[in-house]
Amino acid sequence: MDNKPDDGKRMKARRTRSQIQILDLLKQLTEAVSAQELYRQLRQQQVRMGLATVHRALESLKLEVAV
Repeated sequence: MDNKPDDGKRMKARRTRSQIQILDLLKQLTEAVSAQELYRQLRQQQVRMGLATVHRALESLKLEVAV
C-alpha cells in the first residue's frame, strides 16, 4: 500500500468516445439543446450512438462539471 501524503492532485477520469463526440458537438452549438436534439444531430452526422448512451454520457459529463 502506498502511504504517500495526498498532495491535492486527483487523477482525471478518461473520457469515453461518446463523451468526446458529445462535447465536440456541444462546442459547435450556439444554444441549449435537449439530449434528444443532441441524439438527432449526432445521427445526422452519421455518429452511431443510442439515445440511452447520450443520456449516460451527459450524466457523466455533468458529474465531472464538464457541461
